[in-house]
Amino acid sequence: MRLENKLTYLEKYRDLLKKSNSTKDILEIQENIRALEEEIESSKGRLKFIDDKVKYSII
Repeated sequence: MRLENKLTYLEKYRDLLKKSNSTKDILEIQENIRALEEEIESSKGRLKFIDDKVKYSII
């Protein structure tokens, strides 16, 4: 759920970036996009790690 929200916010920031006119706004939005992309990559990596652990676990 949190990952889905981050992906939604990322899409909204990208839309804002397309509509932005001022350099200040563009830089601020790009920074928000960068931070969100890092969080998304981290979340996806963690989910993959957990998924791999589950696949190889013995019950």
